[in-house]
Amino acid sequence: MVAVRIGANERLTYCKAADGRLFEAQRCSLMNIWCRIMSYTVDLLRTQGIEPAMLLLLDRIQKRATVTYGEIARMLPQQLGLADAKIFPTHIGAVAGTLMDRIQEQFPSAPLVNLLIVNQDTGLPSSGCFSYLDARWGKPAGTAVAMPAEERNRWIHRLWQEVYAYSEWQKVFRTLFGHAPQSASVAGLEEFKERDGKPGEWGGCQGGESVHHKRLKQYILENPQRVGISKLSVMSKCTEQELLSGDSVDVFFATEFVSYAVETKSFISSDDDLKRGLYQCLKYRVVLAAQQESDPDDGSVVAKLVVEREPPPDLVDLALRLKVKIHIVHVNR
Repeated sequence: MVAVRIGANERLTYCKAADGRLFEAQRCSLMNIWCRIMSYTVDLLRTQGIEPAMLLLLDRIQKRATVTYGEIARMLPQQLGLADAKIFPTHIGAVAGTLMDRIQEQFPSAPLVNLLIVNQDTGLPSSGCFSYLDARWGKPAGTAVAMPAEERNRWIHRLWQEVYAYSEWQKVFRTLFGHAPQSASVAGLEEFKERDGKPGEWGGCQGGESVHHKRLKQYILENPQRVGISKLSVMSKCTEQELLSGDSVDVFFATEFVSYAVETKSFISSDDDLKRGLYQCLKYRVVLAAQQESDPDDGSVVAKLVVEREPPPDLVDLALRLKVKIHIVHVNR
C-alpha cells in the first residue's frame, strides 16, 4: 500500500497489484490510513482495548506503580488478536479517556485511574488528561494547562495516592465488564516472568515462611505505631506488597505523603539474614521511589527493618550507612 499526500489532512491511497501496477484504493484521513496499515482502528481500541488496559492498571495499582502508553500499546495486539500489528502509543490516550469516561458514568467519585498511564520519558500523564483534572477540581477548562508544571505535578502525585488507596476497583471492574478480573499474569498481560529464586532456607527456615515470621508480619501490619508510623496517618496497608522488580515487601503502609516498606525478621533469623534484610530494604526504597517517580532520598519512601533481637554493632553501622531504620519488636518471645 502506498499513500500520496493530496492535502494537509488527506492522502490518496494506492495498492500494488500482482503485476506491480498501482491502483487507487481510497481517499481517507491520515489517521484512518495509518490505522488501516497497522490493521486496527482507534474505535477498536476504544471498544475492545479498555478491558485489558484496566486489568493491567489493576495490577499496577496493587504494586503502587504507573504504566506507560508504550507498555499498553505493546500488550494490546496479542489481547485483541492483532499479533502482527504495531499499535502507536499516541493512540492509547483514546483508550485511557474512554475507560475513564465509562468509569465516571457508573462511579462518579472514583479516582482518576487514567492518570496512572504515563509518558515513558517524563513519567507523567499527557496533557490529554488535563480536562479530567479541571472537572475533578470543579475548575474552568484550561486551569490545569495554565497551572505551573511543578504545582500540577504535585497534584498528580497526590491523585495517584487516591487511586492506590481506593478500595472499590474490583467492584468497578465487575460493573463495567460483567465478571471478576483475572490477575495480569493469568490474563497473559505481563512480560515480567523472573522471580528472585530464593532458596528454601532464605530467612532462616526451610519449606517456606515460618509461623514466627507470619506472626511478626501480621503484628506490624496491625500496629504501625511500633515502627514509628501513626495509625491515624495510614491511608492503606497490606502484607506482601508486590513491586515491579518481582520482590514482595513484607508489610507496606501508605500515608498521604510517605510510603513505608517494612522488612521483618523474626528471632530465628541469623546475622547473615539480618544483613540481607538491610540490603532488601535498600532495594525496596529505590524500586518504590522509581515506581512513584520520586527521589529515593527525598523522604517520600522510607524503608524499615523489624527484628526481634539486638542486632550486632556492625549491622547497626551498616543500617546507618544505608539509611535504614532498625526497630526491635518482640512478638514471638
